[in-house]
Amino acid sequence: MLKAAVKLAVFMVILVQAGNASAIYTYVNGRWIVGSVVCDALLKSVPNPDVKPGQIECVASTALIDVLCENPTSKQISPGQSAIQQVLVGQQQIDQGDITDKVKGKAEVKVELSDDPLLKPEFCVNANWIPIDVLVRVFTGTMNAYSCTGPSSDPCSEKVLENTLKMNCALPASYGFDNYPANVPPAGTPYDCSLQ
Repeated sequence: MLKAAVKLAVFMVILVQAGNASAIYTYVNGRWIVGSVVCDALLKSVPNPDVKPGQIECVASTALIDVLCENPTSKQISPGQSAIQQVLVGQQQIDQGDITDKVKGKAEVKVELSDDPLLKPEFCVNANWIPIDVLVRVFTGTMNAYSCTGPSSDPCSEKVLENTLKMNCALPASYGFDNYPANVPPAGTPYDCSLQ
């Protein structure tokens, strides 16, 4: 499950527990809307981000998604499933608010990935239908930790890769769009992730 080959970096180290991902949901116009995938990086040996800035990048390569679509004529809502590969990327610069322990240099950084690229009619059960929501079921995730070396006006315009963590993640099978909205996972539902 966990590999012992986690690199120790001078700048920062992604802890073994960093294999966390969850989904965000909101209730809009009588429907639960999935907002995005969130990667949660737990870091140690993080220097003062005002002096030595850093950035966390989360990349999710989807393998399986559920798409909730609406027939524009009858307004019927129907779930569909697609084995589509799409890459979602999010980045978050580490700031003082992410630091959880200044003495030990610990930080927790949440990186949100928008799922908007997955809202395409071709992923619906009928390409003429309108996608209204998407649920990422399975993805391969990569979290990269960078030290930023750019100018003070834009420190992360140039960066050096310090550490990488790869994981396979799946939403628990009990959640999905079938029997909508009863099986929509609650906000913050964690994915089951294992490190590669």
